[in-house]
Amino acid sequence: MKFAVFLLSPLFLLLSSPLTVFAFADVGVQSGSVSFSKSTLYTGDQVRVYATVRNYGDEDIAGSVVFYLGDQAVGNPVSISSPSGGVKEEIFTDMTVPDGTFNIRVEIIDSIPKDENAGNNVLLTALITPVEDADRDGVSDEEDNCPNMANADQRNADGDAAGDVCDNDKDGDGLTNAHEVTLGTDPLKKDTDGDGVDDATDLYPTGNEPPPPPPPKPEPAPEPAPSLATVSEERASNDSSTVESPEPVTEEASEAPSGLEVSAPTSGVADTPAASPDAFETTSPQAAFTYEQLRWGTYAFRAIAPSRDEGFRYEWDFGDGTTSNRRAVTHTFLKAGSYEVALRMTGADEAVVEDRVVLEVPFFDFENTSVRMLIVFLVVLLVLAGSVYVRLTGEGKAARKPSTPASSSTKKRSSKKTT
Repeated sequence: MKFAVFLLSPLFLLLSSPLTVFAFADVGVQSGSVSFSKSTLYTGDQVRVYATVRNYGDEDIAGSVVFYLGDQAVGNPVSISSPSGGVKEEIFTDMTVPDGTFNIRVEIIDSIPKDENAGNNVLLTALITPVEDADRDGVSDEEDNCPNMANADQRNADGDAAGDVCDNDKDGDGLTNAHEVTLGTDPLKKDTDGDGVDDATDLYPTGNEPPPPPPPKPEPAPEPAPSLATVSEERASNDSSTVESPEPVTEEASEAPSGLEVSAPTSGVADTPAASPDAFETTSPQAAFTYEQLRWGTYAFRAIAPSRDEGFRYEWDFGDGTTSNRRAVTHTFLKAGSYEVALRMTGADEAVVEDRVVLEVPFFDFENTSVRMLIVFLVVLLVLAGSVYVRLTGEGKAARKPSTPASSSTKKRSSKKTT
């Protein structure tokens, strides 16, 4: 009986005392919650990575979450404040997709109150392999025949290592695309006119052979020089002959028949032909455009394209942050330096021609405003130095002048007193 009372006493004390509730703090990273802002991860892309934190306990909890790329922290810790009751909270940070395979680790730190279950405080993703595709055309760099220029179709007319988009000689005939544009041949065909001779060795690659030149005209035989006797006879004949007055010209005779052109009298000097506008133009290395210096820092650029250039697109980059899409453009460089001028010309068939040239704009040029200001400054400085020199020279001469008469008379009086 006493033993039974001993066993029931703790149960009686537990039932008779007030009910005690113990709070439990537990926050964790939800499994499988890591995601990215882009479905396809390309090397070098800026993306946002997300994760979900959940309060599994029955007590409000605060803390911080750190994202790791391998063993390197990404950005700053993200603060969390999660109420009790299974509330979810989505957190994120920004990152740059690295080269090669990687994984993401999400870790909860510095929780208040202290997390009583550390088993769910860390989440590690599986290995992630990004796509290395610099031009974002859907073809990886390893398989892309133009890794730095988008060409999803991978078109390659001549079957070499470079695709048509980045190939300077698409048909592989030895002529650059830009040169074929100037010749009027097809950059995608080795033999434009189909005569069995490649464009590079064909004298008439477009099939339009010029007509044969006309035979040269026979030169007239030179007239013999008149002898002295002949000249004397002509003079005597002219002196003895009478000059007949011309018959008056009637109004009917003076009028020219209809349909005939009457040429105006001309002087003996032929008109000077106008200078060609291309007299001072320079052609770029790939013959895609010409350029001409108009004055210091100012150049005129003109793309070389067929006269009918419907569908052509021009993209100029002058190397100083300025661009243009016109066929011919005049550009002024505001300061001296070295500038790389580039042209990207796209035809109606999406064929691309690229060319570039480096221009040197010298500093020491009289048309340069900075040089003019420097010259003015030096002239002013020289004038000031001259005036200072003249002033100092005048003061030196004044200091070397002989003593005044008053001082000599004083010397005479002093000598008399001594006597």
